[in-house]
Amino acid sequence: ELFKYFYNIYQAYGDNTVVKLVRQQSNFVFIHKILVEIGIKPKYIFLKRNPAEIVYSFYRGGFNHSFMNWYYKDLCKYREAIYVDNCYFRKAKTPIDYIMSSILSDYKSFDESYKWISKSENQSLIIHYEDFVANPEHVMKIIANDFLKHTETADMDLALTKLFDLSKLNS
Repeated sequence: ELFKYFYNIYQAYGDNTVVKLVRQQSNFVFIHKILVEIGIKPKYIFLKRNPAEIVYSFYRGGFNHSFMNWYYKDLCKYREAIYVDNCYFRKAKTPIDYIMSSILSDYKSFDESYKWISKSENQSLIIHYEDFVANPEHVMKIIANDFLKHTETADMDLALTKLFDLSKLNS
């Protein structure tokens, strides 16, 4: 099913397809193998944020209230099931501990995925969320020029518009 899903996306949008994998670190290698099987040479951009800032985002969103979308117990049960051998959850006692355990578990897997992809011939880049928020234009230039090897023009907005052309959307 994932093969068909990714295949259809790449057939519709072509080589400039961007697929956002949210919290898919635990099956990153599996997804990578599917992309390679389709014939895609993926380039990966890992977006990493300070774990304490993520916890604060959950806190601001009301993570401790069962009627909220990001209710911590449901999220943490899911993470605990994925990361069975992880020691973080065994030490957790409070809702904040559980959220931090979930994030640290994700980042442990995130780091393993990044190390795995870095050892291969595939291109990868880590972008720090805080850098992106502080200076998005600079980060986009790094992505466009250094990572995607797009030559910079005098008008960066025009260059980024051409590089990330959304006019090919078909539905």
